[in-house]
Amino acid sequence: MEPGRFLRNCLIAIVSLSAAAAVLNFAMDPYLVFGMPRDVGFNARKPAMENQLYLIKTYDVIRAHPRTVLLGSSSIGVGLDPQSPVWPEQLRPVYNLGLPAGTPLVAYRFLQHLTAENSPRLVVLGLDFRDIAPLDRAPEYDSHLTVNRDGSRNTGLPRQRLYDVLRASLALDTSIDSINSLSGNLAGDSSDIRQGGMDYRIYRDMPAEVGSLALMAMNDFNTSLRRSRIKVDMTPLQHVRAILNLCRERHIEAIVLLDPSHADEQEIFDLEGKWPVLEDWKRKVTNMVAEYAHTGMHVELWDFYGYDAYSTEPVPAGGRTLQWFIDPEHYTHALGDVVLRRIFQGADGSFGVRLTPDDIEAHLKEVRSSQASYRAAQRPDAERVRNIYTRATTTHSG
Repeated sequence: MEPGRFLRNCLIAIVSLSAAAAVLNFAMDPYLVFGMPRDVGFNARKPAMENQLYLIKTYDVIRAHPRTVLLGSSSIGVGLDPQSPVWPEQLRPVYNLGLPAGTPLVAYRFLQHLTAENSPRLVVLGLDFRDIAPLDRAPEYDSHLTVNRDGSRNTGLPRQRLYDVLRASLALDTSIDSINSLSGNLAGDSSDIRQGGMDYRIYRDMPAEVGSLALMAMNDFNTSLRRSRIKVDMTPLQHVRAILNLCRERHIEAIVLLDPSHADEQEIFDLEGKWPVLEDWKRKVTNMVAEYAHTGMHVELWDFYGYDAYSTEPVPAGGRTLQWFIDPEHYTHALGDVVLRRIFQGADGSFGVRLTPDDIEAHLKEVRSSQASYRAAQRPDAERVRNIYTRATTTHSG
């Protein structure tokens, strides 16, 4: 074959393959960049959400026009179902903007991004003690957001969006994700994202495959090993204040909730000697929220972080699974609905307390009492966590 003809054929093949890949990627829309209609059995499920959530939610939340937006880490991202029937009709649609390693700074930046286009009626901000003792660093994502941190327009955004479109159309990793998406849709069991709700397949399958006892032990060991090196920093409270400032400026109502956590994690924080700091963190958040409430802003603080009938659920042996938790940090939709019913319907007064400066000290004392009761009534669970913590920290020091 003549060299010129060979090169021409190669060029035609490359262009044809690129065009085919672009068509596939556009139709599958694995990162929700294009906002293509979602057809069941074809492109409805989005398994690429497992590693592209920041990119996906940057585009998806703007299209959603939510009345309620949920902010926080993967705890609220996994635990609160934006499609739950418990949400009051007047607050729908709900969009879950929770993100892995989503610190208050990340929440603030994405709220800036959203409100530059349209403002929700309600912000639900999930906080947990991990915010001031983070293990993981959130990815840099400022170039994708509508505004800069100072509120000015992001002049580099058109260039970034062009890059995102080209990547979502032509990149090899996008084509791989598109093929995986097609496979996952045909099987009907892949990870997915709906209204921002994070449906990780591994979170659905892992507890059933290994049992909650093994899964909790693995997480407890890892948490003990890694957190023994982490120092607490209250700086993220400045970003909570920035979120409340933005809500007040935009006349957005706010609910701040301290996310539920299994007793395993709370025991580890106490074994690390961080319980007094945790209590001080609750005091600071309580006083901050009260400060904004006194200005006339509609804002509430609910504490679901403590020792109660849900967080002290015994960890079952024999491959059985927990009802209320996936692992020590992530709660299930079932518990998320209990949280929502408590806030919006006043249900189950034994779970969740609305905090004010007038009752914070009595509440902290009650939590300490519940902690002591848990250790007495469920000694095997408390000792299990203590033994794991001892092994983990001894391994680290050795």
